Amino acid sequence: MNAPAEMNDQERLRLDERIRKLASEKAYLELVNQLMIRLSAMPGLEKMVQNMLQSILDTIGGTNVALYYWIDEEIYFADVYGERRRIEAIEDPKVQQAIETRQPEEFVHDLEDSQLMNVALQNAWTWVLPLLVGKDLIGVLKIENLHLGTWELRRYLRSFLTYAAAVLKNEILGHTQLTRVNQELRVANAFLAEARDASESASRAKSAFLANMSHELRTPLNAVLGFTQLLARDDNLAEHQRQNLRIIEHSGQHLLELINDILELSRIEAGRLTLRNVAFNLQSLPATLIEMLHVKAAAKALELRLNCPDDLPCQVEGDSYHLRQVLLNLLGNAIKYTDQGWVALRVHWADGLASFEVADSGRGISPEDQARLFDPFFQADAAKTRSDSTGLGLTIARDYVRLMGGDILVESQVGKGSRFSFSIPLKTIEQPPAETEEAATILGLAMDQPAWRILVVDDDDNNRRYLMQLLAGIGFEVQQAENGSQALELFQYWRPHFIWMDLHMPVMDGLEATRKIRTLPGGGPVQIVILTATAFDQDREKLIAAGADGFLRKPIRINDVFDTLRQRLGAHYVYATAPEPTPTPRVSPEPDAAVWCRIPVPLRDRLRHAAATLDADDVRAVMSEIATAEPELARNIKRYADDYRFEDLLERLEQIPAQG
Repeated sequence: MNAPAEMNDQERLRLDERIRKLASEKAYLELVNQLMIRLSAMPGLEKMVQNMLQSILDTIGGTNVALYYWIDEEIYFADVYGERRRIEAIEDPKVQQAIETRQPEEFVHDLEDSQLMNVALQNAWTWVLPLLVGKDLIGVLKIENLHLGTWELRRYLRSFLTYAAAVLKNEILGHTQLTRVNQELRVANAFLAEARDASESASRAKSAFLANMSHELRTPLNAVLGFTQLLARDDNLAEHQRQNLRIIEHSGQHLLELINDILELSRIEAGRLTLRNVAFNLQSLPATLIEMLHVKAAAKALELRLNCPDDLPCQVEGDSYHLRQVLLNLLGNAIKYTDQGWVALRVHWADGLASFEVADSGRGISPEDQARLFDPFFQADAAKTRSDSTGLGLTIARDYVRLMGGDILVESQVGKGSRFSFSIPLKTIEQPPAETEEAATILGLAMDQPAWRILVVDDDDNNRRYLMQLLAGIGFEVQQAENGSQALELFQYWRPHFIWMDLHMPVMDGLEATRKIRTLPGGGPVQIVILTATAFDQDREKLIAAGADGFLRKPIRINDVFDTLRQRLGAHYVYATAPEPTPTPRVSPEPDAAVWCRIPVPLRDRLRHAAATLDADDVRAVMSEIATAEPELARNIKRYADDYRFEDLLERLEQIPAQG
């Protein structure tokens, strides 16, 4: 084997130089790779820029590293020392030249060119580098006062600069998009805030309007119902007068129910509806409802059924008020829209869940109407011809049931009847609810009681007169005031034991008057109950904080007045002896079409005209003419006239065959 040829000195020198060059290239490439790694470590434009400038300064050196870049055609400047600003124009001529030529600018400067008067910087050089992605200029880097030892690094940094330009472009794009999204979000949030404020303002205005309207409606209604109840206490009234009073009271109560329905719907929309959980007798509630509606069902010759299981718990805790309202609405609707047959209430109990079902054999509801049955103010076909329906009852009933933890389901077929059902959780309790005695007629105050002095404060003369007559009529000493200012004067020299204080009055309202009375000598013990006709009772805490002992909402009932005085003052009454219960008169069934056909055509036309013109006297006149021949029919016509059910009478007459 031949020995390798010996290397001469010149070849050895060339090889050593080559090794040193490769080692230098490797070091430069590792340096560039390290720069790229550090550049990608910080996402976000601000962090990425600071990281890039600091990495270049740490790796390459120099006295400062600056960056010029563009966002939405605006120029931004940043340097390694943390300066950040938007600038109007680039004043550095070297940077401007690099922008125009898109080529790097390299220049060596002596000590006189340097901003730092340091001999070590003599012959240092500055590098101005445009950052390009393709032909797009993204920014310009300026690295100041580099040492001559880094001169060879230039050609190795080009790949880094290309990478840095791409990273910078992506970060600027992301920053721009994020800024635009944030701006859009700010605009959207500002719009939503404005819409929310407008909605809240509208809601407050609506609540104020409803409160004021409630006051305006309830105040005269309080007088109507109050004086009706007051007149009904007169033993000298003739039967027809009592009947007229009952009609007035019934109409007033119907108007009050309409007002309450509208206000309750507004309360639901405003989110002010709350549960009223109390202890009540679940076994007696269904029977009480059936008893209340018995006469109404009997008037239409309907069979009213009740199906309750033996294992139904007696005492439970729940919202009996709203439960009663829901069942009354469903049963009332069933009776109203069932012409013949039956109406049934069924109750079921299982595992703490009470299930209720109201079914009937009535007209039924079409699938189209079922889809909108619970919409506010919607009326199914059967209700559109009636004047006593607002289209709110089922809407409110469903919200009540949902508040109690259930939902109303409906099943119906036209001509075969309907079934409404719902289930709600109720808690069984051991303590029986307190039994309430049936209200009896109060004749006067019992003997051996103080001479109770009562002050009535109300700006409405009718309301004052009603309470004055009611209270003075059974033996209370009564004075009156038109506003809170007069009430203060009367209180100081008359010292009443009890004050009925209206809430809304001119000069001085009830809240201010109550506060001031409480500060007067003797103002602590006096009982003050606020009378309010406003829509909502959510201000109970405000009334109590002002010093009120309680409040009643108008229209107020006689029993509520007397019961409040009994609880607050300890007043005792003398009651009328309860009369022997009389059996409920049997209501004769509706005569069939053949009986109606026996009415002579002239009388039938006259009856139809009288009903269409709401002429009750002429209806009774026709009734008198047929009473001898058809007494049962006459009695039915009389009920139509007495109850002012002229539309029902017209509907019945329209069902008579034309040739009858």
